[in-house]
Amino acid sequence: MQAILIANDKIQNEILLFNIYNEKSQNANDEQLYIIERELAKVKLNSEQKVIIAENFNVHHSWWNAKIANFIRTKALVNWVNLHKYNLINTFNINTYHSYFKWLSSIIDLAFASKNM
Repeated sequence: MQAILIANDKIQNEILLFNIYNEKSQNANDEQLYIIERELAKVKLNSEQKVIIAENFNVHHSWWNAKIANFIRTKALVNWVNLHKYNLINTFNINTYHSYFKWLSSIIDLAFASKNM
């Protein structure tokens, strides 16, 4: 997980950009297997901070994909986004991943933003 602060004299307030690849832990004993589960809850932000959080989350939820009945690895992310009242930027039901090897499509690349963006 990377966080980048974007600021210059043309931006009124700084924007905090989180880039997260939801990688699986190499430690088989980790109870929290994925980065979102291990690290996102540690991130504390004030309500005035402008935030964008985006990348390949590799999570599946009906919030962004109507085909999903069983949520996969979404609890930590959805709880954190709801706690901060962030908005989903993705267009509902538009695939972001296409595997030409297996002819599969999915929505795993997501972006969320604070309401003040």
